[in-house]
Amino acid sequence: MLTQLYIQNIAVIEQASIDFEPGFTVLTGETGAGKSIIIDAIYAVLGERTSKELVRTGAEQASVSALFTDVSPQTQQVLRELDIPLEDDGSLLIRREIRPHGRSSCKLNNIPATVSMLRAVGGTLIDILGQHESYKLLSPEVHGTYIDSFAGAYGLLAEYRAAYTALRRIKGELDALESDEGQKSRRMDILRYQIEELEAAQLRVGEQAELTERRDEIRNSERIVRGVGEAVTLLQGDEDNGGAITAVSVAAESLEQAARYAPSLSNVAERVRDAEYALTDAAAEISDYLDNAMFDANELDEIESRLEVIYRLSLKYGETEEEMLSFLDRARAELSDIEFSDEKKELLLQQY
Repeated sequence: MLTQLYIQNIAVIEQASIDFEPGFTVLTGETGAGKSIIIDAIYAVLGERTSKELVRTGAEQASVSALFTDVSPQTQQVLRELDIPLEDDGSLLIRREIRPHGRSSCKLNNIPATVSMLRAVGGTLIDILGQHESYKLLSPEVHGTYIDSFAGAYGLLAEYRAAYTALRRIKGELDALESDEGQKSRRMDILRYQIEELEAAQLRVGEQAELTERRDEIRNSERIVRGVGEAVTLLQGDEDNGGAITAVSVAAESLEQAARYAPSLSNVAERVRDAEYALTDAAAEISDYLDNAMFDANELDEIESRLEVIYRLSLKYGETEEEMLSFLDRARAELSDIEFSDEKKELLLQQY
């Protein structure tokens, strides 16, 4: 329920705070006292369209705050959908600021919100019925809602809706099973072809990326061999020059000798020696790669053929292996449903 309404700089009202108690509340006063302005303020805080002329003359902005307590489950559901939490005491504070120049701002429990969000929440909080709005009472489409509300039958209504939804689902499945035998046969032929094509391909998740990487490696084999060979030479040296490993080893030995007389150098000497070990391991790994590297032109042809198969299937069944395998699972399931449609129909009729 609306517990408190705070108005500031709305029309002739400079500042007003109204507390509402449970039960029937009446606002009285002579013409021009501000009764309609209070209603306008409530409209504003519920997200309805407002005029900038509503701002009190001379004021930089107007604001309306409304505090609601014991909010309904319907309101709570809307707030959850909007990711707006209730306060610890279950209350909801709505605030809207209106400026004569510039955009207005809205907040739900101090979280910035849009006017449409206010409208979505406001529609569950208050019904405002004016003297020309009683047509709702004459609308047949809402009479059931009034009766359910008066009878407190929302639990039964929820059960009915769940049962009706389940019935519609079963009816839809039965209708789908009622297709003629010729249509079923044609669909089964298509599904069997798709399943056989995908199963024959023996797709594996990640295969396309692996093959593409290997293809690029073979295509650039000359550059790879040249680069790896240069790296080995620079690290290990050749007949004419010592490599980086030798230089680092000599540096480490020199620092170790110096560290005998300057212990503060021990740490850096150890780090340089560790660098030698790391470079030695890296050189060995690079050499092993060079020794074992095989770049076969026939392998490249096989990779290109396999990638072509995967690409051709991706045009029909999905861009990735995951999507194509998912399509395969769905096709198998649909084929099974058609093949066992009579059995499934009997089960559905028992539930109908």
